[in-house]
Amino acid sequence: MIAVLGILAGCLTTLSWVPQLVRTWRRGNADDISGTYLFTFGTGVAGWIVYGVSKVDIAVIFANALTLILLVCLVGMKYGRTAAPLAQPAQSPVELPEFGLSFERDPRRPADAGTKGRPDEQVRVV
Repeated sequence: MIAVLGILAGCLTTLSWVPQLVRTWRRGNADDISGTYLFTFGTGVAGWIVYGVSKVDIAVIFANALTLILLVCLVGMKYGRTAAPLAQPAQSPVELPEFGLSFERDPRRPADAGTKGRPDEQVRVV
């Protein structure tokens, strides 16, 4: 019975990573996740796997092995994804020659990046 509790607890804590992975995948980057955190956490998880193997504790081994797999996926998204998110159609700049200004959409920021309709957050002066 205690082994079942251990496996259930391990599954729940491990599956808590899935929403972060989905969010990171949809956003197309993991810049807001610390590399130091990922390294430290990964080292700890690897330590738990070694501990589980030494104690022959299947719950500890299984939960931490799955966590390590999900963590490797997140590291891959952080450091391995070099392709830009889906390209947005090019937009012509807005010219205001009477003021000596030209505006264009900031290419580093997706058009739907939560600006709530504020065009000042989507444009830059060139």
